[in-house]
Amino acid sequence: MQAPSLTGAAVSLATYREHAKQGVIKMLKSMPQGKAIVVEKSLSGPLGLIVEPQTLREHGVEEVSYLREEGLNLKSADVIFLCHPDVKAVRMVASHVQRFKEAGQQKVVRLALAPRVTPACERVLEESGVYDDVTVIGLPVDLVPYDDDVMTMEMPNCFKDSIVSGDVGSVTTVARSLFNLQAMCGIIPKVHGKGRLARLAFEISNRLINEADGSVFPSACEISSLVLIDREVDLVTPMLTPLTYEGLVDEFLGIESNVVDVPAELVPDDRKKNADGKSNVKMYMNSNDQVFAGIRDVNFAALGQTLNQRARMIKDFEAARQNLNEIGEIKTYVKKLKDMNVPQEKSNMALHTNVGEFLSKQVKEYFFSRRLAAEQGALDGSSMDNALEYAEDTLFRVDDPYDSLRLLCLLSLTGNGLKRFEDRRKDVLHAYGYEFLPGLYNLEKAGILRKQDGRGNWGAIRKAFKLMVDVNEVDPNDPGYVFSGYCPVSYVTPFFFPLLL
Repeated sequence: MQAPSLTGAAVSLATYREHAKQGVIKMLKSMPQGKAIVVEKSLSGPLGLIVEPQTLREHGVEEVSYLREEGLNLKSADVIFLCHPDVKAVRMVASHVQRFKEAGQQKVVRLALAPRVTPACERVLEESGVYDDVTVIGLPVDLVPYDDDVMTMEMPNCFKDSIVSGDVGSVTTVARSLFNLQAMCGIIPKVHGKGRLARLAFEISNRLINEADGSVFPSACEISSLVLIDREVDLVTPMLTPLTYEGLVDEFLGIESNVVDVPAELVPDDRKKNADGKSNVKMYMNSNDQVFAGIRDVNFAALGQTLNQRARMIKDFEAARQNLNEIGEIKTYVKKLKDMNVPQEKSNMALHTNVGEFLSKQVKEYFFSRRLAAEQGALDGSSMDNALEYAEDTLFRVDDPYDSLRLLCLLSLTGNGLKRFEDRRKDVLHAYGYEFLPGLYNLEKAGILRKQDGRGNWGAIRKAFKLMVDVNEVDPNDPGYVFSGYCPVSYVTPFFFPLLL
């Protein structure tokens, strides 16, 4: 895993990452050499951004496996299960411990829950009859730096738990992470927020701060203000297709913890050494790649122009060495040469040019163009019927179920509910099977997918905050360029949010 250097971060994210790394190392040191780690797949990416494989080996880790329902063939006598405090995952761990006992395998088992132990997880171990066979610890890994300007907690069930199930345990976890962040960076002097869960997270973190020893916090704060926003404040934006380079890479290839599985035919030959004949090659895309850093937020319409400018810059830089005469000029050039790493830059250019050509073919597809038109029609209200017709077509073609559901949810959110809701519901179940019934129920309970009943204020919000804008996609001066004319309400409104502190 090639973790970002974080040298361009505005605050001390490298220090925060090092603190998390030391927490993992402390856990590893607490067990003898020759241990195995069994990690929940959704946690393996964040773990790789904190601790390198070499560090794991240096601290006695001999086996690494994913947590799964099938049996684990582990040679090590000492096993560390690493997962989120999720009941389903802990039940899986309990079943493995039971298998160890039934097979007569004498194993020392630890369960590390990141970022903290919860009573529900301990209760699962007790009900499974393995509580006395497992040492349960909390692993202080919460906010993980993904890049110079992004941190994440990787809590995929947070929205469902808090909104659908009414379990605010994840909000407590968020609050503790805010406390830990301020213990590193200093107490943030100004906090804005919107939504009941945002206020709850603030109140819990503020209580933790008031109860703590004041010497824990640095005297000066690196962060001037914080904005806490409930996901409920802006449910529309996640349903849309982002049109930046990075957004489309995620849309068509998928990005997980900065890693993209790129089709092997798009990868330059000098970077296929780890392909081993596989159809896809894992590529790391973060700010360590200067080409990617320069194009990740560019609207796809401007990608070709931006890559051409970068190519000319590299060509001009190489040509400049022919005109060097003075020792000082040569010294400066050599320094720039080391910083730029021209062979690496050329390889990165080749990779992103190939990926860009691949994406260009995808966005020119007829159905992709229709999808964008449907999204725009839903956003501005100009062609809701055409958008619904396209959504029905995706169901009849049995497209990717999540693409179809995203579009239906968008139409529900912007159209005050769905016309002929029961028919749409049946269409989803007929197209994708009854295993989607619980998901549909959860979407209804969250208010995302519902009958059209005249209740809703999307049109008023769109007009009040001027969310639909004319924007130059090549030379933008408004964040609406990401969605070709729609500016997310969560971006526009923070300054209207009340002060919590």
